[in-house]
Amino acid sequence: MEVKRISDICLKVCSGGTPTSSVASYYDGEIPWLNTNEVNFCNIYSTAKHITEEGLKKSAAKYIPENTIIVAMYGVTAGRCAVTKIPLTTNQACCNLVIDETKAHYQYVYYFLKLQSDFLNSLATGGAQQNLNALLIKNYSIMLPSLSVQHRIASILSNYDTLIDTNTKRIKLLEESARELYKEWFVRMRFPGYEQTKFVKGIPEGWKVVELRELVTTQYGLTTITHSQKENHNDVYYLRITDIVDNNINWAQVPYCSTDDDVMRKYKLYQGDILVARTGATVGYATQIQKIPYEAVFASYLIRLKAKNKLHISYIGMSVVSDIFIDYIQSVATGAAQPMANPHLMTSFKLLLPSEHLLKHFNEYIDSLNDIILNLQLQSQNLATTRDRLLPRLLSGELKVKT
Repeated sequence: MEVKRISDICLKVCSGGTPTSSVASYYDGEIPWLNTNEVNFCNIYSTAKHITEEGLKKSAAKYIPENTIIVAMYGVTAGRCAVTKIPLTTNQACCNLVIDETKAHYQYVYYFLKLQSDFLNSLATGGAQQNLNALLIKNYSIMLPSLSVQHRIASILSNYDTLIDTNTKRIKLLEESARELYKEWFVRMRFPGYEQTKFVKGIPEGWKVVELRELVTTQYGLTTITHSQKENHNDVYYLRITDIVDNNINWAQVPYCSTDDDVMRKYKLYQGDILVARTGATVGYATQIQKIPYEAVFASYLIRLKAKNKLHISYIGMSVVSDIFIDYIQSVATGAAQPMANPHLMTSFKLLLPSEHLLKHFNEYIDSLNDIILNLQLQSQNLATTRDRLLPRLLSGELKVKT
C-alpha cells in the first residue's frame, strides 16, 4: 500500500462555472449541467438543468468526461462525491477529478473519497458558508494498493451500487407511471367515465376549485437538535432539505438526532406527510412520506403539509410534486440571495378537488405502486448498509481480496 496525493493520480483537476442566470439563451440547451445539490454519493446519468453552446462559451463551464469523480466544495454538500456516467459540465462548486487509469481505478478513488467525506467536510472553512477548495483536494492523501487490488475492491463494491441503481431506475418508472396517471385524469381530464360527465365552465360536475390551505395544516420543522450516532432508543432520523433528491428521500445519508417524548409528539413524521423546501435553490420542491420505514423528525427549513382528510392524501401529494406547484412557489418566494416561501404563500396555491368516487379509485392505484416502491427502497437500503460495512474493511486491507 502506497500513499499518493490526489493530484498525482489525475490527468486533470478542474472546477466548472455557471452561465449568467439572467440570460435566457444560455439555458435549456442540450448540454448537461450539474449543480452540487445533485452530488450525493451516486452515479450521475442525467442532470436537472442543461445549458446551450452559447452558455458554455460565455462561462467557465467546461466538459468533463464519463467516469470523472466530482467532489462538492461548497456549503452543506461539501465533501460529498459522485461519479459521472455521461460527459457533462458542472458549476464552480464542483471539483472534477479525471483519473489516470494507469495509476488508479476511478471507482476505487470514488469509494475512498466517499469513506473520507465526513473528514473532508470538517476541513471546510469560511464564515456563513463553509467551503473546501481545489488545492486542498489536490493535496489530499490517498492510500493505494496495487491496481489489480483496486480493480477487485471496486468490482465488489460497485456490484452493490449496480443493484441499487437498478432499483432506483425501477422506482423512477413507477413514479412516472403515477405522475402520468395524475396528468391523464386530473390535467387532461381523461378519467374513467369522463365521456358521460357533465362539464360546467370547464370543470367536471362535482369537482371544485380550492386553495391548498382548505385541505392541509402546516408546520415548520425542528430548529434545535443534538446530533447522535444512534446510541439509544430515543435517537431518530433527522430529515433535512439536502436529504430530498428528485422528490425522494435518500435515507442512507439522513443523520440521527437525539429526541425526547415532547419532540416526537410534535415533529414525528407519518405516512402521507408532505415536506416542502421553504428556502434556498430548491424552494418549492417536495416529497411525500410513503409508509415510512423509520422514526424520523424534520428540519426547520422544511414545512410539513398534513392532509385534513385521508381521502386527499395521495392526490395532494401528486399535486405538490408537480412542476406547476414548484413554479408557483418559486414565483411567490421572497428574497434575492436566499428565496424563501412561508406557509401562507405556499397554501394559497389553487387546485381542483375531484369527486370522492374518483379519489378513492386513484388512491387504490397509487397505494399499489407505493407498496412496490417501498419494497425497492428497503432493498436498496439493505444493500447500501452492507456495502458501507464492507467499505472501510476493504480499503484498509483488513478484508483481503483475491485478484
